[in-house]
Amino acid sequence: MRQNLFILLAAVIIWGSVSIVNATHIFTTSVEDAFETLISSGGECCEFDGTTSGQAAIRADMLFVADNTYDIGASGANRPKDIYLAGDLIATSAMALSSPTGLAFIIDSDDNSTTETFSFQHHSSVEVLSFDETGKIEGSTTNDFLDLNNSSGVSIHSDTDMVFRIDASQTGGADRTFAFQQDNGVGNDTLLTIFNSFTAATARALRLHGDLIFNGDNLIDIGNTGSRVQDIYIGRNILMSLTGGTTEIRNEDDVDDAISVTAATPYVQSATSLIFDIDEDADSAAESFLWHHNGSTELMRLDDEGNLGIGEAAFGTSATNVIGITADGTVPSSSPAGMIQIFADDSSDGSTNATLAIRTEQAAEATATFTQSHRLQIWVNGTEYYLSLDDV
Repeated sequence: MRQNLFILLAAVIIWGSVSIVNATHIFTTSVEDAFETLISSGGECCEFDGTTSGQAAIRADMLFVADNTYDIGASGANRPKDIYLAGDLIATSAMALSSPTGLAFIIDSDDNSTTETFSFQHHSSVEVLSFDETGKIEGSTTNDFLDLNNSSGVSIHSDTDMVFRIDASQTGGADRTFAFQQDNGVGNDTLLTIFNSFTAATARALRLHGDLIFNGDNLIDIGNTGSRVQDIYIGRNILMSLTGGTTEIRNEDDVDDAISVTAATPYVQSATSLIFDIDEDADSAAESFLWHHNGSTELMRLDDEGNLGIGEAAFGTSATNVIGITADGTVPSSSPAGMIQIFADDSSDGSTNATLAIRTEQAAEATATFTQSHRLQIWVNGTEYYLSLDDV
């Protein structure tokens, strides 16, 4: 049979090329099975170049004897070099592309277009994701995209809602956190975290690791009517900068309940009662209302025992509901009309002998005659005394 094969090949050699024409079986035994399907039913199917290039020109579909059984090339040896496609590469099941080094997908390899894209489609025509030449990753619409090559940084755009989801299976059973970080050269410096408690919805929180700054002064609100925050917890101060008009903290249902800060004089007003509450959770025994000047100089305090201190921060042992006045103040040198002044001052016995002091608009009478008509019981330093009075 080999002799017959050589005779057949010699008979059809034409100018350095070999044409396989319509036939049924050319080879025998092991060779026959491998090349049996290279023939066509209607004529020439392929042409083999007789030169050293060894090219084969396929003139019909290349079909395999058994479906999903044979490979093109072999792993690690006898592999084709490059594959050039003018149409599609179609797989009827899951397809994997793998490489021991890098794997590159290149569009516009001849650099003659600026509108080429990688397109990922569903049902052959419904685009679900695409990559263009600029590094933009688009979704199903042109307004939904991730821009990786933006000169200002990475940007994400959505035409409708945008959802970021953690623990989507809800099987973790543990707390999860979205973290926004910046690499400061030493480690990741966390800027913002969104904390979600797996067990307690009330524990969910947006945690800032820096100042909350709005883009534009006096333009943006926190909450609005019908979508309000519940409570605001302040660790230090609420500072309001007034550029004109009036700034208010008020009850949206009653304009008469407000804290108003004007360019002239701030004030607090209420249509009913006004409550200031300290130690609301009752976990401390040393809290006070404080009045300061210039940020740090304490002028007055009202502590949680009802003690009012004017220039004083400490009271006597077990004191409740008393008024303490410092003797370190400056004694008034005049008597304004329509008032008296009560203060503390050291006696003539020395600087550690503070006593009650008053200054009245009414001048004291210079007389040596005194006739007691009444007396009043008072306490002085723990001892009860009679204060003698003379009718006018």
